[in-house]
Amino acid sequence: MRSVAISLLFLLAVATQGQEAAQAPEWIRFGIAASPDLCYRTLKAGDEAPATSSIVQDRDEQEIPRTGFTVGATAAAELPGPWGVETGLQYAEQGYRTRPITLLTLDGVTDPLVPREVEYTYRFRYLGVPLLATYHTSGPKVQFRAVLGFVAEWLLEIETIYYKHFNDRVERHTAKGSRGYLPFNLSPSIGFGVRYAPSGRISLTFTPTVRYGMLKIYNAPISGHLYSGGIVVGCQYAIQRPSHSTQR
Repeated sequence: MRSVAISLLFLLAVATQGQEAAQAPEWIRFGIAASPDLCYRTLKAGDEAPATSSIVQDRDEQEIPRTGFTVGATAAAELPGPWGVETGLQYAEQGYRTRPITLLTLDGVTDPLVPREVEYTYRFRYLGVPLLATYHTSGPKVQFRAVLGFVAEWLLEIETIYYKHFNDRVERHTAKGSRGYLPFNLSPSIGFGVRYAPSGRISLTFTPTVRYGMLKIYNAPISGHLYSGGIVVGCQYAIQRPSHSTQR
């Protein structure tokens, strides 16, 4: 339901922008953007079997959010008025991790070859192309901004990092592979923030943003959806500014 609502808002933004689509862009900007993200996933049982629900409950208790990031290049065209469109190419690392899992021992006897605890971190790496509608208020240097749209994402790889905690050491192991996981995702994205334009050509943006994966990440009785939130910090440079335009 949440995804449907975001989709409708996006269509409304595109329709509003379309009223001015025949006009030439007032600004064309290229830049870079990056955000530190807090990442997690949702789980949903595909059936009502008690065993499936029990697995979801156990995983929700054991798995927790992890930090990730998004970085990429941006290209934006701003139409006369408050509306514009933004796209680009981005690389994102998402995922989740587990709490330390205590391993049971027989009659309390500790085997030095068996770890006391293990913990896992799952890193999902995506290459994405955003398509966003943007809105900026008027202002000489500081403007409020809203961003709404989608990010098409292609899975590059999944890395699983697991730590083994022994009495005298911690061992780190990694495994890579994406077998069984779906190669494509589509994530609605919404953000609100500010833009600071110290000059007519250079602008800095600070936009708290939330993204939610509409598509499940694997085919299984339990479906998982990745989501993340972070503050997107961007810097853009305008390469076109018609002489008749005024700074917004």
